[in-house]
Amino acid sequence: MIDSLILFCGGPPIYGGSPKPLQKLRTGQTLLERYLFHIKARVPKDIVLLVDESFESDYRHVVNELNYPSSIRTLPCASNSSTFDKLQAFLKSDYPKDRIVMFSYPDIFVIGDIDGPTNIDESLSGNVFISFTPVFSRFPRLVVDAYGRAVRGISNHTSPMPANPLHVFGGHLLVRVGLMENLVETFLAEAGMTAPSLEFDMFFWLINTSRMLSMPIYGRWIQADSPRELEAILALTKQH
Repeated sequence: MIDSLILFCGGPPIYGGSPKPLQKLRTGQTLLERYLFHIKARVPKDIVLLVDESFESDYRHVVNELNYPSSIRTLPCASNSSTFDKLQAFLKSDYPKDRIVMFSYPDIFVIGDIDGPTNIDESLSGNVFISFTPVFSRFPRLVVDAYGRAVRGISNHTSPMPANPLHVFGGHLLVRVGLMENLVETFLAEAGMTAPSLEFDMFFWLINTSRMLSMPIYGRWIQADSPRELEAILALTKQH
């Protein structure tokens, strides 16, 4: 069981003047409220929202209206800060170093289980764990030029079961706080980057230094990125 859930609540204010977690759904609730409602049955005792300071009062207003079984705190970060910046802000907040925390995002909904380590798993002493989920397609994979329109390649492997799975980051990072502090410090010293990203630059470094282990997601995984996915989220939360 994790000690705390840490949520990256950032993003540009392009949802009616609000960042993504505060966008209003057709039910009148924010996406953040729906997310918290969805995880309510298995939530840890402590939740920390890493928010842009310019929207902290809006997040506090949402949190104060909730009748929730866990303590929910906001930690203001620099406005328009990246997830890596917000991670650093959390690590500087003097959270107990021996605690196990899960970093995630309030637009990632899992209907199932994340196969993570137990609290006594020795791997936690020197590794971080990230979740992954397969994205399936019956069609072949393409290799596309990231800077143009050219298609650089196509897979020749087809398999009906499963159908050409592609694994993507599932949106969860589990780690002991003290270890994460040390890893961030070492990463910054070795990488020499002025504005590194968490989800690529630091993950790339963790993989190359053999400090990253995986947590498969068993079940359905929804990322709230389109009206269709929002409707799917509203449909599944009715079942809770």
